[in-house]
Amino acid sequence: MECREARVRFAVSADDEDDSHLGSPLDIEGLYTGSYGALEEFSYVEPEVRMSCLRLLGLNPSDQLVESWFRRESTGIDLGNIWINILDPTGRVIGAYLAGSAELDACVVKDDGSIDAEVHCCFTTEPHAGAGDIWESWAISPPVSKNDWAGIPPGRREAWVEVAGRYGWTVEAKDARRPVSGPYVLEGENIQDLASFYCAIGEAINGPGGYYGSNLAALDDCLSGALGQAAPFSLEWHDFDTAREALGMLETHVPGKSVLDLILECLVHRRVEIARR
Repeated sequence: MECREARVRFAVSADDEDDSHLGSPLDIEGLYTGSYGALEEFSYVEPEVRMSCLRLLGLNPSDQLVESWFRRESTGIDLGNIWINILDPTGRVIGAYLAGSAELDACVVKDDGSIDAEVHCCFTTEPHAGAGDIWESWAISPPVSKNDWAGIPPGRREAWVEVAGRYGWTVEAKDARRPVSGPYVLEGENIQDLASFYCAIGEAINGPGGYYGSNLAALDDCLSGALGQAAPFSLEWHDFDTAREALGMLETHVPGKSVLDLILECLVHRRVEIARR
């Protein structure tokens, strides 16, 4: 992926009715640490909420946050649930992560009035370790052609799906993205794992960098019209044998059903007409 000089910017806001602005750090260390795999949706193990420690560097705090700091009765500030917003260089929100039970602590005030601080918080799913580089690229220019994700090794393509989903759900991104009309073509030559399928189906329905689910439940929601074209529709699946080789032997929690079997059942259940090429 091409290296960009510009970096994403951040803003932190409270998860309240007003989305109260708390501050804008220059950088956040420890944000992208997740290592989950797409196949975990077929695991019997329930995802555990994990505590994280983020370092907010060069935070320009809001007046509300400054007042809270001086009013604090203990060492830290209870922020509740917060949104960590990803901004492009113009300050437009292009994505966000929700962090729960956040507490601000270990603040160091710098000469310019900004602060470095720690935030202890929890994520249901920690932001993927590979997502930072993708956000930096998309902050300058989101994908304009399909299959840019193919340059990411299998096993890390979950990061692309994560960014595509969070980018696609923001109001600003929805306004900027034009709906894609059919016929829909799923380019399957680069499907090497389950995350690859979600990369490919997202772009088939919603164009370059598009999102159309990151697991079977989310795929079914999208087929119902949650994001992009609702089924029924026709789908040309090119290089279908590549997906058969990659996904057809992967076992699931359903006896006798492979990952590919369940994907096809989901599509057919929603009356997607599939032409295999």
